[in-house]
Amino acid sequence: MLITLPLFLWLKKGSGQRLLWQMASLCEHRGGVLLFFLPLALLKCLLAPIFPREHDWADFILQMAFFALGFILFGDERFLRAVRRDWWLLLAAGTVIVLSLLGMYLMGFPVMEWSGTPGIVQFSVLQMFISAIALCYSLATIFVGMRFLNFTNNWLRYAQEAVLPFFVVHQPVIIVIAFFVVQWNTGTPIKLPIVVLSSFMVSVGLYELMVRRIRPLRLVFGMKVSRASKA
Repeated sequence: MLITLPLFLWLKKGSGQRLLWQMASLCEHRGGVLLFFLPLALLKCLLAPIFPREHDWADFILQMAFFALGFILFGDERFLRAVRRDWWLLLAAGTVIVLSLLGMYLMGFPVMEWSGTPGIVQFSVLQMFISAIALCYSLATIFVGMRFLNFTNNWLRYAQEAVLPFFVVHQPVIIVIAFFVVQWNTGTPIKLPIVVLSSFMVSVGLYELMVRRIRPLRLVFGMKVSRASKA
């Protein structure tokens, strides 16, 4: 957030507003919203060979670019209109790429080896595919939210407040539980649902019993401090 703040402030000024207007004008054409793929793919192709490991700087910067994209999408109503109009195209494009990669893998193409070999053409092509999948499904998910979650109730208000704390705590919970479960003398079909279900329940429990109810923890997780929360 702090890194991208100067960009956001610039986009709210004259030259930044003009750039947003030009980008939104391009998105008024069918499929124009897919132009966001170009900077994402460029970042991925430039950084992935240097930082090929998962959760390294390449992933950090790409995810920060998606964070900035979220700000941009709400900077002009035409972006969201384009998402509403082209949701089927976004969903179809992402699905076609996923099925194509799966088909290549099943036919014996060394897709996994390509993904771990920076410097070859196939590696860069895969990075572009990954960027396209991430963009298409992210925008399609935004459409789903606009279309089917354009209301509020107690469950949505609860989930809206819980989403960030749950996201933060679930990863260490998964690691701790999986550390013990993977050592069991049983198969993956048994281990996987145990890890998934138990991690979900523990994460929700930590949020409900601790983060949500303890005032200092609410502050740490950026939540509003309610009068009912415990000191």
